[in-house]
Amino acid sequence: MQGQTPVAETVPTPQSRIEALAALTGHFAHDFNNLLTVIRGSAELLERGAGDPEQHLAAIMDTADEAALLTSRLLAFARRLPLRPRAFALRAVLETLRDEVPDGITVRIMCARDLKPVMVDPDQLLNVLRSAVENAAEAMPEGGVLTFAAVNQTAPNGVPQIKLSIADTGVGMGVDVREQAFEPFFTTKPLGQGPGLGLSQIYGFAVQSGGTTELDSAPGRGTTLVLTLPAAEVVAEAAAQGSIAEGTRVLLVEDSNAVAAFAEALLADMGCAVVRAACAEEALERLHEAADGFDIMFSDIVMPGMNGLELAAKVRAERPALPILLATAHSEAAAEGGSVFPILAKPYRRDALATMMGSALAA
Repeated sequence: MQGQTPVAETVPTPQSRIEALAALTGHFAHDFNNLLTVIRGSAELLERGAGDPEQHLAAIMDTADEAALLTSRLLAFARRLPLRPRAFALRAVLETLRDEVPDGITVRIMCARDLKPVMVDPDQLLNVLRSAVENAAEAMPEGGVLTFAAVNQTAPNGVPQIKLSIADTGVGMGVDVREQAFEPFFTTKPLGQGPGLGLSQIYGFAVQSGGTTELDSAPGRGTTLVLTLPAAEVVAEAAAQGSIAEGTRVLLVEDSNAVAAFAEALLADMGCAVVRAACAEEALERLHEAADGFDIMFSDIVMPGMNGLELAAKVRAERPALPILLATAHSEAAAEGGSVFPILAKPYRRDALATMMGSALAA
């Protein structure tokens, strides 16, 4: 694309790294403290019996989701998201965005007829595309056209790729803004109206997924964001979806008391019978002690001593028929074990846990 500006990484000096880290920490603390204020305040009002309990609960849940999105964007920028790539049709994801575009903006989706499936994490791709749509909508306050275009291409090393362009007819960016657009917490919005992590999240996700990002923009002629993402030859088969029977026996392995209590409450709400272990060594003891055994083991990965992956490998060798589900917020751990064991990304919700656990039991 003529006039395209590739995003290039430079080698920062020690002083600039410290300044960048200080700025990033300050912005993150500011935004996260705002979210904590809402959660803490709503909880106190609930405790005092003041106001509408349903309203306070909704505020806590919505704000917790915002906090999860904020940390997800930060992890995406740092290329530390636990990704679960699979092959799927890109157009289906693009179609889901139509209803999320504000009125007054026309959406055009142009995918090549022979477009290959894309090979990335579908949930995280949807998150970054939502960020792109949000940016485009803000650049077109009076309305305009948002165009998604996807074609096949081949990388210089011969690897098949998907080139996805997201173009708006908005106000565009000047050179100074364009050059800083992918920096974390950079924003042209007034203070308090957005963390400035949208484009940095997109950049981090693309790189971590094995792709690239490019940006073309100028005042008065809109902005085009281009992602290149790995392609696949065929769409992956859907994972088997199972149900969780009443009384399902779960060995829960989690070193954090708070997380363990939360997970146990979710599992109990699903009708499961839960036995907790605070570390891998205790989990092995529980397995050897249980006369009737367990239906599934649900374990954190990052734990002191033997980690969850080592525990899972040991249990799989001893009890190959026992389903195992792991959880983590660390991309390195997820990448190491994701091809062998199903991994649930933290923070997780009840529906995500139920879906992953049902699939593990069915498999």
